[in-house]
Amino acid sequence: MRLLLIQLALLACASAASIVLKISPSNVLPNPNALPPSTHATITSPNGAILRSSLRKDNSIVFPEIPSVGSHLLNIYTKDYVFASYRIDTTPNLATTDTTHEDGSSAVLISFAAQLFPGTQWSDTGLSLIPQQQDASSSTGMSTRPQASLTIYPKVLGAKNFYEVRQGFSPLSLLKNPMILLAIVALAFTFGMPKLMENMDPEMKAEYEEMQKKGPTAALGRAMGGGGPATSAGESFDLAGYLAGQKKEGGGAEGVRGKK
Repeated sequence: MRLLLIQLALLACASAASIVLKISPSNVLPNPNALPPSTHATITSPNGAILRSSLRKDNSIVFPEIPSVGSHLLNIYTKDYVFASYRIDTTPNLATTDTTHEDGSSAVLISFAAQLFPGTQWSDTGLSLIPQQQDASSSTGMSTRPQASLTIYPKVLGAKNFYEVRQGFSPLSLLKNPMILLAIVALAFTFGMPKLMENMDPEMKAEYEEMQKKGPTAALGRAMGGGGPATSAGESFDLAGYLAGQKKEGGGAEGVRGKK
C-alpha cells in the first residue's frame, strides 16, 4: 500500500513523460563507445513536431519531456548501424490537478511502447515494453499502467554496408563458362580416346575403325586434311561439289565435268 502511494505521488508530481534510451553491447555492436558523436534520436509527434536528442557520454539518449498526447515515432540515427524504430503512445495525466502547461501542452504519461517492424502497418507492433504490475481488478491479475518515465534498450538490427566488396579471381569460376567446359570435354576425348583404343578388344577395335571409315564425316575430314581416297575404289572427293549439293554421275571429277 505504501509503495502504491509513493507511485501515485510521483505521478502527481510529474508534468510530462520522459524516455531514456540506453545503448548496450550486442553481437552486432560489441562496443557502443564506437558510435560517433553525431548519433541522435528523434521523436515525431502526431502534429508533426520533432523532438531531437543527441548521444551522451554514457551511451544514452534522454528525452526529458514529451508534452504532446497521441502516438509518436521514435527513430535512432547513426552513421554505421541501423536501429529499430519504436512506437510511443501517451495519454493525459489525470492524476495531476493542473493538466496543462503555460504553453498549452498537456501533462502526459506513457501508456504504450513497442518496437515497429519495417513494411508493416502502424498497429502491427511487438510486445509492450512497459512492464506489467499486479492488479486485483484485472481478470489475469496483471495490468499495464501508464508511466511517467520509460527506459528502452534499443535493438541494433545490423551494420550499414556502403561499399561492395570486390570479388577476387577464382579458378573454379572458369568452370561456369560453357566454352571452357566444351574445351575440357574435347581435350578429354583427344587424350583419352587413344588410351581406350589400346585397351579395347581387337575385334571391337577393328569394327570401330571400319565405322569411322564409312562415316559421312570421314571423307570430309580426309579432304580437308589434304585429300585422299574417298571410297574403296579410290575415287577422289570433290569438297566444293559436295558443299554445293552436286552429285556424281560418272566417277570422280569426270562425272562433274560431264554434267556441265
